[in-house]
Amino acid sequence: MRSLPVALEVCTYLKYVATSSSPKATVLACHRQLVMRFCAQVCDNLAAKVREFVKSPTGVDAVLAEQELGT
Repeated sequence: MRSLPVALEVCTYLKYVATSSSPKATVLACHRQLVMRFCAQVCDNLAAKVREFVKSPTGVDAVLAEQELGT
């Protein structure tokens, strides 16, 4: 069972990350542990999906990227 709608959890997580504010400073009047719990859940879900949306260059593109970054 979800504690809040997913969109509200994600918005609160993004506000928390963007402002580096304490969970008490979020727009929700929630218990701190609740905010921290769904921030952790959103972070885990985003990390699990990152490979679907962020691709590393391969082949010639990888060589060009390394040269541009100086690595």
